Amino acid sequence: KLEMGIYLGLTMEQAPSWLWRKHPSARMVGKNGLPIAYEAQSTLPADGKPGPCYDHDGAMSEHLRFIKKAVTTLGKYENIVVWNTWQEIGYWDWITGQSVCYCENTLKHFRRWLKEKYGDLDGLNKAWHTRHADWDYVQPDRLAIAACLPQDIDWKYFLEHIQIGRILELRTKTIKEADPFGRPVFAHKASSTIGSGADWTYARTQDFLGSSCYPAWGTLHGWDDKVPTEDGRYDKHQALLAELYNSIVLRYDYIRSANRRGAPIWASEFQGGPVSTGFHLGRVPTAHDIRRWMLISLAAGVTAISYWVTRAEIMAGEMNGFGLIDSEGENTERLMEAGRIGRALNQYPDLFGQPTLVEAEAAILVNDWNYQLCTSLSQGGENLGYSTRGWHRLLWESDIPIDFLEASELD
Repeated sequence: KLEMGIYLGLTMEQAPSWLWRKHPSARMVGKNGLPIAYEAQSTLPADGKPGPCYDHDGAMSEHLRFIKKAVTTLGKYENIVVWNTWQEIGYWDWITGQSVCYCENTLKHFRRWLKEKYGDLDGLNKAWHTRHADWDYVQPDRLAIAACLPQDIDWKYFLEHIQIGRILELRTKTIKEADPFGRPVFAHKASSTIGSGADWTYARTQDFLGSSCYPAWGTLHGWDDKVPTEDGRYDKHQALLAELYNSIVLRYDYIRSANRRGAPIWASEFQGGPVSTGFHLGRVPTAHDIRRWMLISLAAGVTAISYWVTRAEIMAGEMNGFGLIDSEGENTERLMEAGRIGRALNQYPDLFGQPTLVEAEAAILVNDWNYQLCTSLSQGGENLGYSTRGWHRLLWESDIPIDFLEASELD
């Protein structure tokens, strides 16, 4: 009735209680071999993650059936403009305290992929320098620290590209088959992993890839940003500049490069309210913050901004956080500024709502196998990301446009 467009996102990690009872073996298993007991009762906390293991045939079937029913039921409304298959892709190991998933269903898929990659067990043993007598003995390593073992590299690549990629592909396929209007389907990450090629994999499973954007949450990097003044405080200008570069410019240059040429760029969750610290109220964005964040996002190629969130959050670790309005009234200066800029931009959708940045003449090469190797080192796992970021920052400050290019995209 109000002619509002709807961006409908799925959080399939928040499974109902009946699914766990019907498919008890669908629980994810941690590196320590024990099932993850958490059952999300709401999207908060942790957006339901890690959720069921969708390598389990029953869980996969149930969740695709739900998606098909939801799209069939809601898809008749033309004001739905886009579908999102995965809110902040991943399982958030920091929630569970260990990586997932080591269940037999995922290990079965892992071994199947290894057979395709190496051909036979002799090929695997030669590559890994192992002496496995049977495929059933093939396992990922369970050390608590990285040891740069061959199986570490294959296992991490499998989880990030093959396991997650398969789920994204099936969700997209299900939505497209059920949607009578053929609307765009995308997913978004919490942020880009600089140096990794996973963004290219995820973008190829969707019509395009987006990213969250909470600029005030993480400003300065320890190796090359932190330059405190003599009194131990950080220079405000340098802090705000680092905030713009790290959280917006670098992030969306990476996402834009990973997407197919001409694809839209969505700031799928955009910071609307305070830094969330739980009981205490964190930094509250001003109108100046909102304006600076939105305009630099446009410069980085963003074509859509979706604020998280209009209302004030009232639960879990996000209480006091994120909202364009707060619990004290119906309006704030940051809401007014977001609306003012939004109305101005929407007058020129062909300019601001479409990807208009031209391809750069040069690119920084990204090779995910190199990333897997470097991050498997017990020391220096962050070096590749910092080095890649450093070259981009150097060129950005020199006003030289630069893209990123994943090695798999080379012809």
